[in-house]
Amino acid sequence: MNGVQGRSIEFKGQSPVQKNGKPDSEHDWLVTLPQGQGGLVYLVFITPESAFNQIKPTYDKMLQSLKVQ
Repeated sequence: MNGVQGRSIEFKGQSPVQKNGKPDSEHDWLVTLPQGQGGLVYLVFITPESAFNQIKPTYDKMLQSLKVQ
């Protein structure tokens, strides 16, 4: 992103949000970017598992538009 090599990992688990009285499945995407002097910028995108593939292009656009100073 912006010429900086970042890292990402995806997690899947149970959400605190309930659907039909049961915990819904959740898909979390953690993206990290190094910053000067050992700093770190991180973003966590969280969505219901069933909607992740549909909303991921929006997350990608958000990452592409991010400007960190």
